[in-house]
Order: sequence, then C-alpha cells, then structure tokens
Amino acid sequence: MNMAEAQPSIGSRFSLARRILESHYNQPATALWRVFEVEVVLARLRGSGRGLDLGCGDGELAEVMLSEMGVRWTGLDIDPDDAKLARARGVYESVHVAPAWNIPEPDASFDLVFSNSVLEHVDNLDDVLAEVARVLKPGGRLVFTVPLREFDDLLLWRRALARVRLREMAQRYAAAIDKRLVHRNLLSEEAWRERLAALGMETIEAVPYLSSSAIAVWETMSNATGGLLSLLTGRHPREVQRRAGLLNGRKPGAAAVASVLLLPALLVASAGASGPTGALYLEARLAGRS
Repeated sequence: MNMAEAQPSIGSRFSLARRILESHYNQPATALWRVFEVEVVLARLRGSGRGLDLGCGDGELAEVMLSEMGVRWTGLDIDPDDAKLARARGVYESVHVAPAWNIPEPDASFDLVFSNSVLEHVDNLDDVLAEVARVLKPGGRLVFTVPLREFDDLLLWRRALARVRLREMAQRYAAAIDKRLVHRNLLSEEAWRERLAALGMETIEAVPYLSSSAIAVWETMSNATGGLLSLLTGRHPREVQRRAGLLNGRKPGAAAVASVLLLPALLVASAGASGPTGALYLEARLAGRS
C-alpha cells in the first residue's frame, strides 16, 4: 500500500502537534501518532445532521477534529470516568456510557458514525459493526481510523529481528506490542471492506497513513515511555496516568515545551513517507439513499 498524495508541510504538522499536545503533553508517542491520524481526518471528514462519536474517550481529540463540523454530536464510551470528562468538553449534546455493541439509541438515528482508533480494540467486532449499521440512517456513513494488519510487519524491532532470522523472537515482540496496545482486530483493508459489505455498507474512500518511518519513531518513543512504565508497574500506561491525575485538563505551557522536544521526532517520522503504511482511514456508506 503506497501513499500517493503530497505530504503536509512540517509547519502544519508542528502546529497540529501543538494543539494535540495541550492534552497529550505527557504522552509524546501517542501525540506523534495522533498528528498523522488527525491530519487525515481533518482533511476529509465532512458531515451534517446528527453524528455519533463511537468510543469518544474523554473527548480531547473531538475538540480538535469534530467541534467545528456543524454536526450535532453524541458521544459513547464504555468508561464512565472518560464519559464524565467528555461531557465537560462542550462538543457533545449527550454522552452515553455503554458498550459499542449495545448503543442506547433507536434504529436509524444517525447520519454519521465516527470512530477514531477504537475498532481495533473492541470485543465482538461483528456485533459492533452490525450495531453501527442499525443506528445509521439509510445512506448514512461510517468513518473510522484503524491500524492495519500490516502494522505489526512494519515494527522496527520486528523487522530487525526477522532480518537476522530471529523470527520467533520477532513474533513475540510484535505480540507484546499488540498486548500493550490492546489490539484485538488488526485486519487488512480488504478484510475491512468485506466485513462492511456483508452489512450493506459500501466503501467509498480508503486512505492509508502512518509510514514505516513514523511507526519506527513512534515505536522507539513508546517503548521508552509507556512501554517502560508498563514494565515497571505491571499496569497499562493510561491507568498509571489516570491514578496520577495526569489525564485532566489542558496545559498550554507544557504543550509548548513538549512540542519543541517533539520536533526532531516529527522531522524523522515525516521522512520517507512513501512505501508501506500501517493504518487506514476508511469511509463507508450504508445502502439506501445517498
């Protein structure tokens, strides 16, 4: 899979990083990933009417991606603590606390369902997609971002270990990364298209992003921060940060410092953007009126 489009400038990416780091100042690896993810969403996501943010989390990214779209958003998340924070953002008309396979809304409620880096984590993926189809209006759209099956193949240390024929160790390393990231559904683009088609949803746009260079830089930073924290505490990094009170509120000053520190990583991650990619933006339309 190749990236055919011209790449955004470093200046635009740095500006976007500043915005993201206001709430991710203590998560530099995540912020780096989000730069590439958010820019593809901002360039393409459009809509009107009523929308559902499936797996909205604490609503931090929604303020960057969704707040100026003119869509009346409802949030949904399984975590009551995140849902409470999301309600305070001012982006959503309401926020449900519920699993994605049991959305507490009537049939055909939404013109748009958006899900940002969520579907790779859910249990019962087929049930979740069927539930999305249920709450979409005929002609409504599902838009989501996900890492792909190819993500594991592009991990820097997996490639390095495989190159010296330590293939079993390479597989164990990739499995450890997936466990830390709670990856349950890493599918190919074709597999996503097929699952959606089985529910009457036609893929109308699929855009790859996250080059091998970006993955290598993210991986290095992630291993040195969240990976190390997880190893030392035995807990998921986000849970450690929640307990430490680091997930509440924006800190523009810290974001300014963090963005300067992130700039070298952003420069390296932006190099070599052609070639295979490890994540996908996909937009599909439910059968019915367009």
